[in-house]
Amino acid sequence: HGVGQSDLEDAILSFRRLQGMVPESAQAWQWELEAIQRRAQGQGEPPQTYVVFETGMIASLEEMRLDIPIVFADVSYIGAAFPKLKFHEDYQPSLQISGAGDSCQTTIVASLDRLAAHAYRQAFPMMVSRTLVATVAKGVAAYALNRSAQKQDPVLGLLMRVGTAVAQYAVNIADTRCWTTLPKEIQFCRMETPADGEMTLAYPDGSHVTKLSLEPGQFHVVYVRSLNQHTPMVVEILAL
Repeated sequence: HGVGQSDLEDAILSFRRLQGMVPESAQAWQWELEAIQRRAQGQGEPPQTYVVFETGMIASLEEMRLDIPIVFADVSYIGAAFPKLKFHEDYQPSLQISGAGDSCQTTIVASLDRLAAHAYRQAFPMMVSRTLVATVAKGVAAYALNRSAQKQDPVLGLLMRVGTAVAQYAVNIADTRCWTTLPKEIQFCRMETPADGEMTLAYPDGSHVTKLSLEPGQFHVVYVRSLNQHTPMVVEILAL
């Protein structure tokens, strides 16, 4: 809450950690560090507006299938399906903010694509192991059923091979469950609240422009969500 020395010290430590975690946006946090240090010395700051920009869609999982039909064998089908990471590149790379002669551009704070890729790499060996074990188990079960039916009657054996192949094909599905509502990147920038309260948000290509009316002399948090390059931004304003 910024109401005591311990809060200010915690904030300084957190921003220094953030600078180390995301080197490309280290300069963006330098002003915040300096502002906190000035506040710790009893100095005030002019009202600021903080813009949080969530852009794009986080990488999702899609199915990668391997289907091998076998015509002359007691196992008539072998298949495996793996989840594959797919990145979505249709997104706005940044957001331009301007007002009262001042301007800034958002810089990256966190890449959720990187987090998704890291989690995928960590989980992939286990995914492959589970898929291979399931494929072998289904193949062994199909072999036992086909052999048993073949011994009873050749026609029944043929029908059983077709049935087990269809059943295995139908259940050969990868687990592609994942978060799809998270953004690709979270970005940030800060500027002094315009004296007239008028602020403009714009995509770099100029395709969408949104004008905001803020309360002069107040601190604000402006949250902006953009799904892709073709949809307008969604904006929420919080006055502090």
